[in-house]
Amino acid sequence: MATNDEVKQALLTEWTESFRSLFQLVRARHCPYFYVCANTFTVLFRAAGLCGAPEPCALLVPSTRGLRQTLRQEDVEFTMPLRPDIKKCLNRSDEDRKNTSHDSCYDTMDCAGADDDDADEDADELLSQMGLETEQIKKISNAQARVAAGLERGVDSAHESLVLVRGSDAQALFNFLLNCRSLASSSGPLAAVPPTLLAPTAFHGGTLQSLKMRENVILSDSKKYYSIEVRGPILPTAVHALLEVARSSCGSSFSATLAHHQPTLAFCWASPGITQDEISKENENHFAKAFNKENLSDCGISEQLLAHFCSPDPSVVRPLDSVKYNLEDDTYTW
Repeated sequence: MATNDEVKQALLTEWTESFRSLFQLVRARHCPYFYVCANTFTVLFRAAGLCGAPEPCALLVPSTRGLRQTLRQEDVEFTMPLRPDIKKCLNRSDEDRKNTSHDSCYDTMDCAGADDDDADEDADELLSQMGLETEQIKKISNAQARVAAGLERGVDSAHESLVLVRGSDAQALFNFLLNCRSLASSSGPLAAVPPTLLAPTAFHGGTLQSLKMRENVILSDSKKYYSIEVRGPILPTAVHALLEVARSSCGSSFSATLAHHQPTLAFCWASPGITQDEISKENENHFAKAFNKENLSDCGISEQLLAHFCSPDPSVVRPLDSVKYNLEDDTYTW
């Protein structure tokens, strides 16, 4: 496929139309979210209103220093909510750095980049006032720059390299991805094949895919148990729908065990911090949130589930390992 230019162009053209369709549906709040599964990273686009956010956003993971530098050059402003707090690490004494592991520097502060120009200027001015010569100030600045660069490289391709863009920058990221050469592999069986798009709602060029299912009967202590194994990309909204189907149809208590797609776990870890940022804003626009939720009512998911997905409570977003349903009191535990 990679050697046939006509096929490559046809695939790219159709994929571009599908991608545009999905992005417009998210902007219009007719689709709550969708995934772009590219060659080296995955992007999650979320509509305004999800998790209480008043504006659309996108999360990309994993990222590399080169990709982040390219985003800055394309004027795509972003934060890294899972990244280490570089300022804390830079302010440690040399002895502290020797006695402290690299992992202890991690927290959930937002950092758009390793360098803060204003802070650097203030620091240089302070050092100058203390009587240090220009050459000494340069040595200190270079040492800090090396530490900062090392920390930035240290998160490359890890969960901590997650990139978050909000509002109009989500549009800028969309434009960037339309022209990103690294979206498709250049070699291997999937060479020149565009990224997979996954969404809970219909979109231009999308097809409804069936998941693989296998049923089993297990005998244990003279009791008969039934199990269903479902394999494939199960979206967050589908998890709730499957549990509701089981609750209403099996007529007994049951349990479910879920296997995570490891590259996307960072989306769950970052979401509580994003939601907390929205809550802590002084001028919270309650009208905008109500407007977003009302418009999302046409996105194809139930009203009860929509209320859950639009909740500003940071604790509602978490990866589920297992869920148990108790028929006697009609409750779930997880």
